Amino acid sequence: MKIKILTISVLISLAACNTEFKPPGDGRINDYQSLIEEFTDPGTEYRSAPLWVWNNDVEREDIDLSLAELKKQGIGGVFIHPRIGLITEYLSDEWFELVEYSMEKAREIGLKVWIYDENVCPSGFAGGHVYNEMPESYNRGTILETRKMKKLVLDSLESKKIKFVFMKDGDKWLNITDNSKKEEGNTGEYAVVYLVNFSTGSRSFAGFSYVDLIARGVTEKFMEITMKGYEEVGGHEFGKLIPGVFTDEPQIGAEDGLRYTPDLFEIFNHRWGYRLEDELMSLTEETGDWKKVRHDYRSVLLEMFIDRWSRPWYEYTEKNNLIWTGHYWENTWPDIYHGPDNMAMYAWHQMPGIDMLFNSLEDRPDQFGNNLAVKELASIVNQFDRHRALSETYGGAGWDLRFEDMKRLGDWEYALGVNFLNQHISQLSLVGYRKQNYPQSFLDYDPYWHLYKYQTDYFSRLSVALSSGRQINRILILEPTTTVWMYYGGGMQKKLNEIGKSFKDMIQFLEDQQVEYDLGCENVIKDHGSVKGKSFVVNKRSYDLVVIPSMMENIDRASFILLQEYVAKGGTDLHLGKSLHLVDGKRSDALTKLIDEENWISGILNRQVVNDYFLHDDFLMVPSATGRIHHMRRQLKDGQVLFISNFSLEEEANTSVEIEGASVEVICPHNGEVQPVYYRKENGKLSFPVHLYPGGSYMVYVHNKKVVPLGKIVENSRTLIKSPESKVQLLHPNALNIDYANLNLMGENKGKMYYAKASDVIYQRFGYENGSPWNIVQYKLSHLDKNKLHKPGDRFELSYNFSMQPGVDKQGMKLVVEQASLYNIFINGKEIKAGQDTWLDPDFNCIDIEKHVRAGINEIKLTMNHFDNRCDPSPVYVLGNFSLRPVEKGWDIIPVKDIETGSWKEQGFPFYSESVSYTKILGIDKGGKYEIRLPEWNGTVAEIILNDKSIGIIQSQPYTKEIELEEGSNKISVIVYGSLKNVFGPHHVYARGFMRPPAFRKGKDTMPPGNEYDVLDYGLMEDFEIYKINLDK
Repeated sequence: MKIKILTISVLISLAACNTEFKPPGDGRINDYQSLIEEFTDPGTEYRSAPLWVWNNDVEREDIDLSLAELKKQGIGGVFIHPRIGLITEYLSDEWFELVEYSMEKAREIGLKVWIYDENVCPSGFAGGHVYNEMPESYNRGTILETRKMKKLVLDSLESKKIKFVFMKDGDKWLNITDNSKKEEGNTGEYAVVYLVNFSTGSRSFAGFSYVDLIARGVTEKFMEITMKGYEEVGGHEFGKLIPGVFTDEPQIGAEDGLRYTPDLFEIFNHRWGYRLEDELMSLTEETGDWKKVRHDYRSVLLEMFIDRWSRPWYEYTEKNNLIWTGHYWENTWPDIYHGPDNMAMYAWHQMPGIDMLFNSLEDRPDQFGNNLAVKELASIVNQFDRHRALSETYGGAGWDLRFEDMKRLGDWEYALGVNFLNQHISQLSLVGYRKQNYPQSFLDYDPYWHLYKYQTDYFSRLSVALSSGRQINRILILEPTTTVWMYYGGGMQKKLNEIGKSFKDMIQFLEDQQVEYDLGCENVIKDHGSVKGKSFVVNKRSYDLVVIPSMMENIDRASFILLQEYVAKGGTDLHLGKSLHLVDGKRSDALTKLIDEENWISGILNRQVVNDYFLHDDFLMVPSATGRIHHMRRQLKDGQVLFISNFSLEEEANTSVEIEGASVEVICPHNGEVQPVYYRKENGKLSFPVHLYPGGSYMVYVHNKKVVPLGKIVENSRTLIKSPESKVQLLHPNALNIDYANLNLMGENKGKMYYAKASDVIYQRFGYENGSPWNIVQYKLSHLDKNKLHKPGDRFELSYNFSMQPGVDKQGMKLVVEQASLYNIFINGKEIKAGQDTWLDPDFNCIDIEKHVRAGINEIKLTMNHFDNRCDPSPVYVLGNFSLRPVEKGWDIIPVKDIETGSWKEQGFPFYSESVSYTKILGIDKGGKYEIRLPEWNGTVAEIILNDKSIGIIQSQPYTKEIELEEGSNKISVIVYGSLKNVFGPHHVYARGFMRPPAFRKGKDTMPPGNEYDVLDYGLMEDFEIYKINLDK
């Protein structure tokens, strides 16, 4: 092979693509004036829409209150999402009556209502209805499992459905199925392949199993079951009040085997012209033509997944004027267990989407920070000229997710191509297990809820700007997914990891260099690829450079034929490495010849190569030596939008931009304002510097016409002024979480234990092997119906103790019990009843106990004399005017201490999750501009109150807020907000940013000392400072 050495002298014509700006038919904005009109106060379609979780016995009042709260905080719509804990029967008449009622309420207040297509996920089984109404959806075999043996004994597999028998002959495996009986009893190397179904009993599948989405008719059955009721109550609103349908993680994985469906072999033979049955061992071992077989097998699975899942849904939604959105398993690449090529699936969605979970780049780098997952999405959006790209965002990040985190995570995915924010989740109920189901959750129980509109306004403005116009990239990088196919299976995880790391590292390097590019999916290229002149075309986008990444060994024949034409017409291919040598899994002389062509350039990715081939004169950004910058550039008919973000929370970032245009203005998504900016113009190009704090962002509009620039940048100096020490005030009652209890079950004392263990013991005693049924999908009313099996005398008793020191202020002290109406409740032997008051959740019932508590040990007893499976035993809480002191086992309640600056936890408020105010009265001789600065603090957000009026928040670095003080006396308050992490936990597992339900269920065998509970240090650790801004000239 002839290697062309890359030097700066190599010249390639990378002419700008001619973009024809036709009036878009999808309603997108395409000019500055329209953008600014919408940007100031974005409409419903640009506002975020959370997964609105129905997870209780849904009442109309729940709908009224939650929709009103979501609207108040700037939400634009909801996805009705049934989830763990749902008591109302899914897809019943009652369900659709509530859906219809939700539509009416949403119409009244101006919200959109989206359909979510499943009872939890993965999509396809309709909460168990497909399984029960279509047995052939699961019982005809879905997995081929292999068992090896030295002596062929078929009788040992009587319980299995044997499909094939193989015998090893040298280094080959021979299919001896037809002669297996004659071979039985012989010794040698044998493999028996047998057919099984998906395992049943899964809590995710209502106790049944998943279904075969690539079997004929299964998707149609799922759609019929799911959509019929929505059509009846809301069909007339499809495409209007109901914009579309969300699908969640459909998949075709196989548990411990090879994926099978009844007509797999027939389809395979028709597509590839040979019998897969004879080559099955090549799918798990390096035998025969294993690369070819694995490639062909995965390609057939992909086509079946598309034809039998994606295509029916796409055609249905097109016919019914609906937007099909949702996501697959995009974060697992190069693991293709759930599906051969997620990128190929996006092409069938009018609004493709992804899911970005957690808030920990260290623990889960496959989630936030995974550039590849977002670039796959954005590339398909570009290539199909889609208007919007969705991300389900924030799931499992924890109750302690801060505004700073929300902004930084959202900025990152928006800079890479997302422009529709779908929050995970806004759940109606927090009872029992529900509060532990991958929090954060966004509703009025959050301490900061009344401030959340700052977030929704910000992202709605970003959505306006970053869905306007189009992103036009000129470079296409082929994704090596068909190479991954060849190494998937047979214990080749190391090789897969190497391919994955190599490709992801390349993506990160290009992002760091501020390169603009799209990724190429070979399945999409097969259906939508072409060559026009020297351009390689994928549907609606044309590219001047095609890049073959390092470690890409295979290219599909359709892509290869197009590359031959592209290179022959003078197009340029940049081959980063020497791995490519296969076409459809087989060596190809024609490919070798193509690689030897003059304009097939080979080399290694480095800065020089980036400068020579990846950058263009019309737009340049200097890479930052610190931080982690990403950008999004959108082209409109009269200018460009440029958004830049810094994903790092530790380092500042600096860059400078050089771009074609006449002038620049800042368009600020925080407040919707347009502001002049300093820039220079030279040789027909604009340039301006950008400085970003950790987690910071910046957005400008580059005009094709002249706008007067800001004068040279002047940094006004600041002078620290002397101010009084803040008066600190707790704004809500303190809280004690009591999470250990003594269990008496059917008259037998089981001892003191963590509440989650007690819950499991109780449920298992009454016939629930897996604990609470409300963390399992309910089919019809199967969980509620089990209540009929319980009888009077099926009883348990939970006793929670707390110790109180003398002198505690008892006035207003309350006990909080979840679902108090299910229990007889006693305190110190006296029965008490819940009133009308609640705390955080309508089913967190408050009981006045000020007359019943005493110094010393207090006992709270919850008794259930006729077991009700809805009980979901949980901690109990004490609220009041007290402090807490850690002791050997938990906490003592002690007389309240005045709170000061410093950690709330260390001052006796470890479970306190609400807010604390820090107030100064400041006399000012002369009014003017001042700045509040928070030197050291921790909270989800800080609110600034000036003269009893809320004037804004502090959420991100550098943790400052400019204010206008009046002459005379000014009252300035900083209110710091905590989070539900401290009251809900998890308390006995250290978890940050990676929050899953099991973390909440783990507790020590005995109650640990209070100082071992994991709670966060919230508060102003140092008093806030006030600076006078000197208007320097």
